[in-house]
Amino acid sequence: MDGVYYWLGVDRFYQYNGVVSVLPNDKNVNWLFDNMNFTERQKVWATKVPRYNEIWFFYPRGTATEVTDAIIYNVKDKLWYDAGSAEGARRSCGWTTEIFPTPIWASWEFNVSYSNAYTTIATPPTLSAPTAAQFYVTGNATTVLSPGSFVSFDNTGNPAETVYTILTSAFIYSGSVPLPGVTLVTLTENISPVEPVGSLVYGVTGGYALWQHEFGLNAISYNAETAITSNFTTCDISWVGGTPSQDTAQGPNRRMHIRRVEPDFVQAGEMNLTILGRKFARGSTENSGPFPFDPDTGKIDLRVEHREIRLKFESNTVGGNYEMGRLLITAEYGDERP
Repeated sequence: MDGVYYWLGVDRFYQYNGVVSVLPNDKNVNWLFDNMNFTERQKVWATKVPRYNEIWFFYPRGTATEVTDAIIYNVKDKLWYDAGSAEGARRSCGWTTEIFPTPIWASWEFNVSYSNAYTTIATPPTLSAPTAAQFYVTGNATTVLSPGSFVSFDNTGNPAETVYTILTSAFIYSGSVPLPGVTLVTLTENISPVEPVGSLVYGVTGGYALWQHEFGLNAISYNAETAITSNFTTCDISWVGGTPSQDTAQGPNRRMHIRRVEPDFVQAGEMNLTILGRKFARGSTENSGPFPFDPDTGKIDLRVEHREIRLKFESNTVGGNYEMGRLLITAEYGDERP
């Protein structure tokens, strides 16, 4: 990245710009190494997103056997953050080049849909017996079982994971009369194990997806366009730790009573505000909300009281996007501490 090499060791990060040195990380290095599944560490990989000055290190977290999370270093601002097991972090490999304007990353999740089942039939009269890579079905199936598409067999009513690629597909007639109309499908490889006559065969759409990242605002797949969930949570806000505008203790050990929040967002689509409250620093979190608001919402009136408060903002609508300005909160002293 910009002439500097970065990589992930077994217990810290490194960089090389003429000499090897440790890449400092005092933010989330323990979050990474204490939770990485080291038995699957051969699946760790890294790539860059030059537009945002980021290097992404992908890894399997917890007991996961595939990549589920990513830790990110911003080389411009020298900041560390992580993807928090977001959908975009579930990627097994990828590439960033000067050919494509955006990163191309691959998913390890097998995401498919199946057609209606066709039933394989015995060799019709006057036709040649199928080879080990062929089968017959009744009717014209060339639209679904077309060259270059995929099929899967099963004789229990459920498609198997083994997928074959179709080489050719032909609807066969005898003169002008169908026999009684069959499709001969030829695959690129032999069917193994051999499927008996009467087996079900399905057309398969999808598979392992290649994703164009940092493009648009939604997840666009072969069969749907869906929203990408995005959220962030503020730091603790309390009278104990200071006012919302400065981090100096005010003296009274009181709960904070929030009466109003005034959103200040450049915003597309509806968003939700959730109040996360605790009685003590190590206490359980209580959620209040969500309180929805749109680009025309001037204020959110509420009556929420906690000793320590965090604000969570979330966008989960198709085409949703936001940038926050200066948020205003109307707060007052609440009850005495618990």
